[in-house]
Amino acid sequence: MSETSEAPALAPLGAQATYPLRAWPTGFSIRSFGEGVALGPEGIAFLWDGYERSEPWRAITEISLVATRGKYGSVVRQATIAFAEGEPARFQNTDRTGAPDPALDPAFRAFVLDLHRRLVDAGEADRVRFLRGFGAWRAKVARLVIALGAAFFLVGPVIIAGVTGDERALFGVLGGALFLWPAWRNVEANQPESYDPAAPPDLDGAAAPKGR
Repeated sequence: MSETSEAPALAPLGAQATYPLRAWPTGFSIRSFGEGVALGPEGIAFLWDGYERSEPWRAITEISLVATRGKYGSVVRQATIAFAEGEPARFQNTDRTGAPDPALDPAFRAFVLDLHRRLVDAGEADRVRFLRGFGAWRAKVARLVIALGAAFFLVGPVIIAGVTGDERALFGVLGGALFLWPAWRNVEANQPESYDPAAPPDLDGAAAPKGR
């Protein structure tokens, strides 16, 4: 966590802690599977497609942390957990519709800290990949989309203005810049890198500390 964030109070490692976060499938989804994720001495449990899914700490193979900025300064913070078997699960600071809920930020930060310290305490952290930012494939696709968007929204209006002599076409450059800037900012803030599970990054848009 960053030095500017106040560390939340966490339950003892021998006790169970429950957080009001929702489990979501990875990829595009318009609904979550239910609210409530519990971390205990043996592993993690959460609602998943109509049943309670439990996974031991040894089943976790990867944790990926991502933060993306949206309208009006909102931030969606996500923690995606991959398991040796079964689908990955994504937890985030959003309501049932997927909209960011700032009231859930403290619970999300506590969940991330608690998740990592329990993995370390269980002696399972050495087998887990800890990644911050977009995956390598997603980062490449995002950059490609931005490059295509820049060619269409930025270069295109300049060419049209030069050919037709109509300076009004240059207003498209401004519109394109307003459209592309948030996407570019998210890509730059989510460069893929590893981090130390003993010091998980605070998903505030700052670069994560490099580790493993």
